[in-house]
Amino acid sequence: MNRSPWIVLAYGYVVCLVAVITLIVNVDRFVDAAFDRAHPAQSREFMFAAPFSVGGTRQTVSFGPGQPPPASSTVSARSDSSSPAEQRKQYEAWRAERLEQATYLATKQLVKSALMILLAIALFVWHWRWLQRQREPAAAVA
Repeated sequence: MNRSPWIVLAYGYVVCLVAVITLIVNVDRFVDAAFDRAHPAQSREFMFAAPFSVGGTRQTVSFGPGQPPPASSTVSARSDSSSPAEQRKQYEAWRAERLEQATYLATKQLVKSALMILLAIALFVWHWRWLQRQREPAAAVA
């Protein structure tokens, strides 16, 4: 089966282009996740959403874009009759849980981005070398 040389070269260059775009996107995500991991309280996942009072009941705001809070962190509706020390203790527990979750999500994004960066580099290098080998016979014929 004889393939047209331009199709083979086009395939190789398209794969290299996709690898470069993937690399750029994931480097951006990697840097964001590194900052979020270093400072989870300033991450967009943390969002400073603290329990607050509405009409005498305690409620929490959801955590992160499109992510519901874990079941263990939901504060059920109750009256605000607890002491300030108890409220502070609950707030600190809530904050620690949010920081832990923000740190986990940042670490997860770091690992995913690093793997995608390595994969993009491997695909680019392999296809670039493959393209050079494909062009050598064409240069020898000409």
